[in-house]
Amino acid sequence: GDGVWSITGLIHTDLIKKKTSWRIPDNETDLDLDELTCLAKGQVFWPDDRQCYDLLSPGPCSSGEWLALEEDTSGDKAVCKLRTCPCDPAYPELCEVEVRDQDCKCKVALA
Repeated sequence: GDGVWSITGLIHTDLIKKKTSWRIPDNETDLDLDELTCLAKGQVFWPDDRQCYDLLSPGPCSSGEWLALEEDTSGDKAVCKLRTCPCDPAYPELCEVEVRDQDCKCKVALA
């Protein structure tokens, strides 16, 4: 062929490479300097843009999502999750957080 390529092919390849979570480390031996810097500030590292973000903040997430912990069999990881309980726009420091295994799914707490 004549070396034909498409932007769709490039975008598709780029989306596959994106990391959409960060595993919370058990120890600090395998972390790079950026990851250690984030942890030292009490934040989590986001591999896609190599920035530090607070948990329970919009962080690198899409609109209507926030950065939260998700448990799985190999440990906790930071992921973007849909916010089932919104913050009050008039008082952004007060948010409703999701509570599992209770009748009322949302409880007000300081963000």
